[in-house]
Amino acid sequence: MSTTSILFNPWDRPPVPRRGDDDQDRTYCGVGRVVSEWETIELELGHLYSLFEGKFGNPGTVQDYGASPMFADRVARLVKAKERFFARNPNRELDAEFCEMLERIRKYADRRHDVAHGIVRPIIWAFGSGVSSATGDLPFHYCVVAPDYKENRFDENHQPIYAYTWPEMMQIQGALHGAAHEVMRYKRKLADLIDAGKLKP
Repeated sequence: MSTTSILFNPWDRPPVPRRGDDDQDRTYCGVGRVVSEWETIELELGHLYSLFEGKFGNPGTVQDYGASPMFADRVARLVKAKERFFARNPNRELDAEFCEMLERIRKYADRRHDVAHGIVRPIIWAFGSGVSSATGDLPFHYCVVAPDYKENRFDENHQPIYAYTWPEMMQIQGALHGAAHEVMRYKRKLADLIDAGKLKP
């Protein structure tokens, strides 16, 4: 079984497991869950962008958020829309709430990148005999690790700095799910204030 511990922050990397998944399909399923959950966050940010632009829910405006293939560029577009919105609606508390939320999402993005740009491999190929054996009649056990060309994902001993199995990826998915709902709640709060005439669209 994979070793897990309580994380100091929900966006921190889980500890490297000592054993991989028995079934590689389970590992691939974990990858899909993490990537799909991240896209839920992005969709909610797109809707928030449309609200900041005064066209809440407009499909074309939501798609404008996603015009760039780079997350950093999409965030920059969102921040500029936020600045225009709060220029019309000065509110330090709501502005600060957005900035704190976005900072957390940037940290969650790192875990999404680990998974989306990782590769499913037998864990022993990545870490050697220090993890579950795949010799003799014993089966391979699988995990997601960085591909060998990702130099910044390896330590000074050329060991991957992360490995995720199903339990770790479900932990990451849960954190991303919480982040998506945080964006939804913030978006709903602003929409309700607009509907009540307390903020300008």
